[in-house]
Amino acid sequence: MSINLQIEPFSSCGSNLSQLWKSWKNKFQIYLKALKYHKEENDVQVALFLQVGGEEIRRRYESLEIKKAGDTEDPKLEDIIKGFDKYFEDYKNVTQASYVFWKMVQAPNESLDDFLMRIRIQAHECEFGATAEERNLKDKIVHGISDNKLRERLLRERKISLASVIENCKNAEIARGHAESMQTLTDVPTSEEINFLKKDLNVHRPYARNFQDARQNRVDPNRKVICFKCGRPNHYASQCRDKRQPRRNLNVMEAPEYECECEHEDNEGDSNVFSPGPSQSNDYYRLSELRIDNIQNGSKWFERGFVNGNPTLMKLDTGSCVNAISVQEISKWNVVPKFQKCKANVITYTKDAVDIIGECMMTCRINNVEKNLKFIVTSIDTYPILSAEACEEFGLIVRVKKQAHSAINEVKKFDLKSELNKLMNEYQDIFDGIGRVQYEYKICIDESVKPHVAAPRKIPLSKENQVKEQLMKMEENGIIKRVDEPTDWVNNITVADKKDGSIRICLDPRPLNKAIKRSHYEIPCVDDLFDKLLNSKLFSLFDVKSAYWHIPLDEESSYLTTFITKYGRFRFCVMPFGLNCAAEAFQRTIDCIFSKHENINPYFDDIIIGSENEQLHLKQIRELFAVARKENLKFNKDKIQIAVEKIKYLGHV
Repeated sequence: MSINLQIEPFSSCGSNLSQLWKSWKNKFQIYLKALKYHKEENDVQVALFLQVGGEEIRRRYESLEIKKAGDTEDPKLEDIIKGFDKYFEDYKNVTQASYVFWKMVQAPNESLDDFLMRIRIQAHECEFGATAEERNLKDKIVHGISDNKLRERLLRERKISLASVIENCKNAEIARGHAESMQTLTDVPTSEEINFLKKDLNVHRPYARNFQDARQNRVDPNRKVICFKCGRPNHYASQCRDKRQPRRNLNVMEAPEYECECEHEDNEGDSNVFSPGPSQSNDYYRLSELRIDNIQNGSKWFERGFVNGNPTLMKLDTGSCVNAISVQEISKWNVVPKFQKCKANVITYTKDAVDIIGECMMTCRINNVEKNLKFIVTSIDTYPILSAEACEEFGLIVRVKKQAHSAINEVKKFDLKSELNKLMNEYQDIFDGIGRVQYEYKICIDESVKPHVAAPRKIPLSKENQVKEQLMKMEENGIIKRVDEPTDWVNNITVADKKDGSIRICLDPRPLNKAIKRSHYEIPCVDDLFDKLLNSKLFSLFDVKSAYWHIPLDEESSYLTTFITKYGRFRFCVMPFGLNCAAEAFQRTIDCIFSKHENINPYFDDIIIGSENEQLHLKQIRELFAVARKENLKFNKDKIQIAVEKIKYLGHV
């Protein structure tokens, strides 16, 4: 049986060489056993290791000098792997690993097992320790899962173990999968149900046309109703069988003003005032039938006032062309006004006629403003209605016109988007170029450690042009300077690929890191940052461009970072990527810059602002920009998220 197994050569393109090496080493060991090469002689295994590992493994093998001078035999494969383990161990950066760990979140289609595997591997790189690792894993699962409802349920438990969190998450994932598999389309009515509905809708509801039948003793609610279509009694217009046109000429009042033709008769001696009698029904009509607009939150559309000196709660109806009041409301007054006949007809928006008893002029007073208004009197028992015209006269509503400068236009709404655009244009300089703060950093060296001079490292041919161009660009921008004099320390460089296809030149200071005395600094706690953002409704996130390069090095420290290339030796004038003290030095610097600004929260190169309202948020962003300009901080304009309600920050939403 032939087995065709292949693994890719080792590649150092990445930010974590230590983890890349461990991953490739595990693949190689599996490959070795799968093809039974582990039973072969040592020289065969070593040759296979160098061949499969590729150019980078062979080049590093020669520089490590694992084979001692004078030895005729190749070293054992175990010793070679141990040498590589020690070599790549110096690339481990616990601070960087912790930063990556707290930014990890569950992908949308990622299973819980895959997410747990990723964060466990990353937690091992962070070297939290057994107790702290369990606590951090538990917190990371709660923070990073994509199920918001599950996160809320877990947060309700004040004391919960890692095992319980994992069990709850797995149960939720399994239940979700079962629910999705059982989910079916919305039930469709059967043919019997459809036929039943049709029959039910088409059922003719009889009504009484003649009440002189055998059921005279039964009380019928339709007895006192007059049809507005044919004028006959005992049925509604909607039930009328008469196919002729309506008896009355009902005019829909759509004009902005209501004009009513009235016969002004001399009724001074007539003291017969209308009062609701048995012929008026208040069971069928409702106030909403007098409106055109169906206004929600109706409590805001009432106004207290006085009609003829009587306190009254009036409805503001912008869809009504007339002022209306019920005869039931008038009957409560001590002095009842006299009505005049009204020939006009009023209908509702459903084209149903309104029973009008008459009309009269009344004095209406609202908010110390008094007007004489014409009211129609109806038998419908409801609140008095003020028309749109009356509402405008009393100043209760304002009509917004497109081309007129009315009073309401003078009150300008706060436009956050427009203000932010102005602010970005005002502070355009904080997005251009590379920043440099005024705080110089001095690298402290343990003098007992012997200086190291590294041999030139070969750069892959495919990247030579990119490396050369990047070095020239860095020299032009003052990031590096050429070195001609001898130096005690000479380092190598590592080329890392970026997502946009460009490269980043990082220092390879493994020997130098052993000699550096780290000035330990406490990194902000993620939970403390979230507590500060607890009541915020708007968020903005800013990314510091080339963060470490903002910190200048003193001249003595700069010569410690000297590195060698095929184009000559250079030294960093700023903090390079790769030093084990870089992350802590930058965090301390950024904290010092914003120490007097409580609402600005920096975490390495990410600066987040949270506010409760738009005005405060704009003020805090302006404050951040002003400090950035003063301290010469530069932000990456392509990565900022500004004034959003939801934001991804350190793996959380």
